[in-house]
Amino acid sequence: MFNSIPGTPQSNSRKISGVKIFSCIKPVVDPSARFAINESKTWIKTQDATFVASEADNYALEEALRLREKHNGEAVAISLGGEEAAKVLRAGLAMGADRAIQLSDTKLRGATEFNIAEALARAIEKDGGADLLDAGKLVAPAGGQHRRRAADR
Repeated sequence: MFNSIPGTPQSNSRKISGVKIFSCIKPVVDPSARFAINESKTWIKTQDATFVASEADNYALEEALRLREKHNGEAVAISLGGEEAAKVLRAGLAMGADRAIQLSDTKLRGATEFNIAEALARAIEKDGGADLLDAGKLVAPAGGQHRRRAADR
């Protein structure tokens, strides 16, 4: 599902004369927070976890915002997930992103990097395409390859 975060303008509501930059933001468990392991000892108890944007993705968004100003464009934050993604997207809006798009499809839970890249690419195409796809560095568990694959598409 392709959702604009409530309170952000729709794609065609602002005429862009410059560059359109998408910045991928991945929610990660807050490294400074305490967390507990689930009963099956396979992952953390996500209901108790605090999620934040990865530090590298925050830096990438800051660079996207600088490029937007320099080239009179638009910076769009995009993320995949549930409430944790919505939270980091709202933080991206607070940093200065013009809009935010949340992909929330339960079929993508546990998806391969290729499937995630396809979903990101489809959402970006549906929004009118991008001049630049900006993202942080490789992150666990998927290694961040979905970002490069989405950009390749």
